Amino acid sequence: MQHLTRRFICILITCMVLVLMYLWDRKFLDLNGLYVPKTKNADRRAKDMDISGILKQKYHWDKVPGEWLETMKRRRQMLFQMCKDQNETIRPGAPVEVKKHPIPDRTFVEDIYQIVLCPMAKAASKTWLKIYFKLNKQMNTSALHNDWISGHLIHVHNLNKYTEFGINTRLNTYLKIMTVRHPMIRLVSVYHEQVAPHGSQFERYVKRFIEKTEGRKIQSVTFEDFLRYAIQTPNMHWDPFIKFCDPCHIDYDLLIYFETLADDAKNTLILLGADDMIKLPPSHRADKMSADDEARKHYDGVDRELLKRVIAMYGIEEKYFGYNLSLFS
Repeated sequence: MQHLTRRFICILITCMVLVLMYLWDRKFLDLNGLYVPKTKNADRRAKDMDISGILKQKYHWDKVPGEWLETMKRRRQMLFQMCKDQNETIRPGAPVEVKKHPIPDRTFVEDIYQIVLCPMAKAASKTWLKIYFKLNKQMNTSALHNDWISGHLIHVHNLNKYTEFGINTRLNTYLKIMTVRHPMIRLVSVYHEQVAPHGSQFERYVKRFIEKTEGRKIQSVTFEDFLRYAIQTPNMHWDPFIKFCDPCHIDYDLLIYFETLADDAKNTLILLGADDMIKLPPSHRADKMSADDEARKHYDGVDRELLKRVIAMYGIEEKYFGYNLSLFS
């Protein structure tokens, strides 16, 4: 009996050693002892890395148009200026102090093609999530643009779930992508998709808010009702991008505009070497322009003082990213 027990213990220990060796080989064990994915470069400290050299070697910068690269450079310069004016300085390659500056929840990691992605809500976030799931093999690359898969079958890897070492390693070696969209049009999109549908969660929230703050019960939520709620209630669907993606502490390489999505997404896939694998949906620029004109009509008749407060909430996006908010006043 004792012989069998000793044999069982030996087998158990052997199995544990094999499992640990497998996990180490697959680079799942972090040096801090936590079970998290690691990059192939994780044995080098982030502070010792030359970010520009790594990015140039890893991605296909020579295959994208020079004009587009200049556009990305200008957008990054706007980010730098914005952060400087906010008394925040982006320091390329410097470690992020995670305890002082927590990583936003919706900042995702894709370890196969090595990207960090912050897809702002209502800025083609579904399109970027489909690209994300195709890159990490959770979604078939032949799936049509309108296809989706059940939420319980897909998983995102949140950057803030890694150790501080794992976070900084990725921030210094991965291509970092952030998406933005005209804030006033984002609000219209949120209203139609999240608030206006009868029985929606946000409809209930806004109704309770209006009753509590203004003492009136409403049968349906108007766009103006929603704006009153939005300016006093932070939420990922309409927060300014400076809150959503924290660009003054994460040094984004690519700033993707919803308004130039077709070119930006195409060139991003070329950079990653995935343009042959993932096909983007056709661009409907004329339809989008029509939709933008329609969005502006929602602001007709909105209380002027309320509108001033809405515009003030997105003042940074107007000043640094060329979004003309006066068109909606």
